[in-house]
Amino acid sequence: MNKEDDYREWLKKAENDLIVANASAVLHKPQVEIACYHCQQCVEKALKSFLVYHKIEFDYIHDLEKICNNCEKIDPSFSIWRKQCRFINQYISITRYPSNVDVKETDMTLALKYSDDILEFVRGKTTRL
Repeated sequence: MNKEDDYREWLKKAENDLIVANASAVLHKPQVEIACYHCQQCVEKALKSFLVYHKIEFDYIHDLEKICNNCEKIDPSFSIWRKQCRFINQYISITRYPSNVDVKETDMTLALKYSDDILEFVRGKTTRL
């Protein structure tokens, strides 16, 4: 794979996470936590694809707010996603391990919307002319 196309691989991984999140959401018994976890993964990989697109090295962290801040240093318009990143950020740990947090279907619906919106935003920022 050409180094110039590495960001496309990150975007593809983000898209795949969103596919799994949406599929988990529409099961007879929706898998709310799994959907939310994959929403977090989608946003993480989408934001990192933007950094790769701009040839910015980054630490392999999962904190969406920090990753979004790094994107914002390149393009200030990423600031519009702070609230959404903060919301989705919670799903990296409470969905992976046993917790007393009850994730509701309404949370999942919002996470799905935010993930889709952020992924589309990043796609628009990484389209080569």
